Order: sequence, then structure tokens, then C-alpha cells
Amino acid sequence: MSFLYDAAKAKRRATICLLYTDAPAYVYMGQKHRVVTQILVNHVSVSRTPYYCTLCLFRCTNMDTLKQHVNFHKPHQTLKDSLQAALPDKDYFLIAESPYFPQAGRDFKLLPRQRPGLGTTVRQ
Repeated sequence: MSFLYDAAKAKRRATICLLYTDAPAYVYMGQKHRVVTQILVNHVSVSRTPYYCTLCLFRCTNMDTLKQHVNFHKPHQTLKDSLQAALPDKDYFLIAESPYFPQAGRDFKLLPRQRPGLGTTVRQ
């Protein structure tokens, strides 16, 4: 018996946000990095986000992503173009004094890995 599976799906377990206590019927589910981003954007104040941009309010958990967001985050590009005297991008980057990092179990839950028959092909 052999199992064929999508390697990209196998590496990324589904994750759900546990912070929607006021709307129990609503569940946000996706890849872990997307759920962490959703938590930072919807449940954490900007000043507690580990790394953020004061120009466009982009939020993330590491400095490399913050540096790269100027290339792909359209609101940052649009806002910077609209300013008369724009500063260098790094002048808009801040690191929180008391950062909040989402944690498994408290803020999100990793769902069990898929079993054969759920997104996998089984050949005998």
C-alpha cells in the first residue's frame, strides 16, 4: 500500500483562532502564519504588535518581514507617494516595548494532521 499526498498541504496544518469569544459561531481557520497575522490585526493593539510600520500600520512578528513589506504592501506605497516629504522607510518601523506574541493553545489551535482519505490519495 502506498500513500500519495500533496507535500505543501502536509507541511501546513490547519489552524484556528481561539480569540473569537464574543462570536462563537465565527471561526477563522487557515495556515498558521495567516492565523497569527489575523490575530495581530484584529485582536492586538498596534503598540503591542512585535514589529509595525507607523505609516501604514502593517504588523508582523519579525523585522525581515517588516523590511520587505515596503515592496508588496500597496497601502504603504500609496501613503508614501502621497506625502510631500517622505522619510526613508526604516524611519517608519517600530518595535514594541512590550510585544504580544500569539501562542499555540492560548490564541490559536493547531488541528490534527490529515488522515488517509481526507485530502490524500490511497493506492493499494
